[in-house]
Amino acid sequence: MMDLTIDEKMLILLYSPGTRMGLYGALQQMKEQLEEDETELLDLTNSVLQKLSDMDDETFENNVDIAFRELGERDPNHFAVRQWRKYKLAAGKTAKSINISA
Repeated sequence: MMDLTIDEKMLILLYSPGTRMGLYGALQQMKEQLEEDETELLDLTNSVLQKLSDMDDETFENNVDIAFRELGERDPNHFAVRQWRKYKLAAGKTAKSINISA
């Protein structure tokens, strides 16, 4: 995933339904509800929306991806990390069908 600030990561964690386009839609809806004086949140939201526009579905990391990547950095041989890596090796359509059925 692109370089994100801590604040951008927190916003993504709060609003992400698990997909890039789902997150984009959720942030757009939230943005419409902001008041005029919420400029800091508006700027943060616009920054995340721009970064989401600049990436594709393959480079987007959802919350689960991030959690397993961070666990893998701490303990690369952890059983869950090894299983996650096998899952991530699945071809695109296979992985999507697993996600849909889960």
